[in-house]
Amino acid sequence: MSTTILPWMKGLASARLLREAGCKLRYGTSNPKAGVATSWGCRTAPPWADRMKWINHPSGVRHVSDKLAWSQLGLGPESTTSIVTAKQWASEVGEKVVCRTVLNGRSGEGIVIARNAEQVVDAPLYTQYFKKDREYRVVFSPVTGVVYKASKRLRPNTELERDALLVRTLANGFTYQVEHELLPLAVCCVIRVVGAQLSEQCGLNLLAYDVAYNSGEDRAVVIEANTAWGMNEYSAELTAAAMVSIGEML
Repeated sequence: MSTTILPWMKGLASARLLREAGCKLRYGTSNPKAGVATSWGCRTAPPWADRMKWINHPSGVRHVSDKLAWSQLGLGPESTTSIVTAKQWASEVGEKVVCRTVLNGRSGEGIVIARNAEQVVDAPLYTQYFKKDREYRVVFSPVTGVVYKASKRLRPNTELERDALLVRTLANGFTYQVEHELLPLAVCCVIRVVGAQLSEQCGLNLLAYDVAYNSGEDRAVVIEANTAWGMNEYSAELTAAAMVSIGEML
């Protein structure tokens, strides 16, 4: 059984890899047969939505793709829309505030780091910076209870500006490497709790979670959850197989 993929746009390399791994790509104008489908970052339900069993339903995607909607779920770092509160946070010694000037940005787009109240800028959303020494991307489904892939984000060998060290994106030179050691228990616990709530509240059952971990305090927090993520041929095959297993249990 193959899974129908509904990409958020045409030409995605990840969608092409999933097709090569056995999935079927369909768009809003398609007319697929009934079966199992998943939104790949697409927030608009197609005309054929009702005939499908959805792994990730399009209506739930906005809850994780829009930073304000994600913050309103209360599953990530503490956040506020009040610049007054943000300045109070930034005034505390050693605290940083992430000013998110773009709600639907990718790869750190629109992020301004404020280290004091004077550096806080106008933004629709502010989050408290979570102090971390490790960051993971974990592909997990609450339906099967399986971690399908875990990677640790590695910092580049080049010198970076101090703000770039805090915004760990591919554009800033950070990459993921498959993690072969056991994940910290705090990381496993947080993705299971958040995964269960996103499944129940939003109909999202297979996500790539970006998790920050503070080993000194043994604390973890989900920074964001992705319904479409970058992959290679091997991870595409893993993801396609995961979709089949999840679809059988829906």
